[in-house]
Amino acid sequence: MPRRSFAAVRHDLLQCLVSGPKTLNLMSRLTGVVWPAVKRHATWLCEQGLARRILSTRYAVIIELTPRGKEEASQSYSATSKENHLENASHK
Repeated sequence: MPRRSFAAVRHDLLQCLVSGPKTLNLMSRLTGVVWPAVKRHATWLCEQGLARRILSTRYAVIIELTPRGKEEASQSYSATSKENHLENASHK
């Protein structure tokens, strides 16, 4: 399976959070992104103001989208779509 770009992974994580807050582990399982990468990308999303941690314990981190993150998730990701299209075309 080809590696996804950072933009594609972050888009997938934003889309995952549209339905509500989730733990990092659940986000990993739903998106197919390894847990350590989800943790790094979630940190970046929080730093950019697209998501926020609503619970952070020793055993779990739960994040949700901010209003800005919801807006970003609702926008079409044409750059990501083009990348995915090109990657899929090259593997045929």
